[in-house]
Amino acid sequence: MVLPLDGTGILCGGGALLILALRNFYRGSAARNWTPTPGKILRSFVLVEEGSEGGESYRPKVEYEYTYRGLVYRGDRLRFGQTVHWNRKQAEHIIAPFQEGSTVPLYVDPAKPKDAVLIRGTSMGNLAIAAAGLILAWVGYLFHIHAH
Repeated sequence: MVLPLDGTGILCGGGALLILALRNFYRGSAARNWTPTPGKILRSFVLVEEGSEGGESYRPKVEYEYTYRGLVYRGDRLRFGQTVHWNRKQAEHIIAPFQEGSTVPLYVDPAKPKDAVLIRGTSMGNLAIAAAGLILAWVGYLFHIHAH
């Protein structure tokens, strides 16, 4: 689906970012009450992603396995919200506690055990998503009211 690049499209794009940020805040907050469970780190690495204009971004990736109520699950969610960094050292700092082969506490959603996180709460990057959503929604609104 392609939205027009006018007030309505910008407003909708901003609204979508706001919804995403609110969902991340909600889920990150809910994860604070999830059940702590030991998990084994299977892989831990920084994924380097090439940008469209030649820049690089760094995504910390951790894959883990855990047993909950007798069933084995695998996951890779660090936390809710944005996890991409523009600095490799930041990404490496995030995965440092999660070395391959180590056993660490992780947090499982008791209502949906396939959902787990290594870090409870929401990333600070989620604030940037919310701010961008607010700005785009406001700009879209201004475009929209001035066009009519």
